[in-house]
Amino acid sequence: MFSLLRNLALSAMIAVGLSLPAAQAAEWLPTVFTFGASSAVAADIAKGEELAPRCVACHGAGGNSTIPKYPRLCGQHEEYLLKSMLAFRDGQRDDPEMAPQVMIYEDEDLAGLAAYFAAQKCE
Repeated sequence: MFSLLRNLALSAMIAVGLSLPAAQAAEWLPTVFTFGASSAVAADIAKGEELAPRCVACHGAGGNSTIPKYPRLCGQHEEYLLKSMLAFRDGQRDDPEMAPQVMIYEDEDLAGLAAYFAAQKCE
């Protein structure tokens, strides 16, 4: 339900933004598409670091996977990581291994995990 409401709100904001003069739209529209640390669900890297050990078995320490089957999370875009985890959790993306791992987390937890892995250096 939250996803539907968020999508409706974003659609309304985009429609309003597109009706603005070009100069105002150029300043306003990027704020609509920012979903990382400045989003309503503030990403907390420390919280992500606290939760990350659950991810290590597949994705490796710091998201540096050494197993080809599992993607490296280190240095990925925060927004991509968050959207992917939300999609697994909310059933929009199907993966029998990943879905159960993220089902226990709230949006804030997933935002923290995304921020943490995005900040990690790939080795």
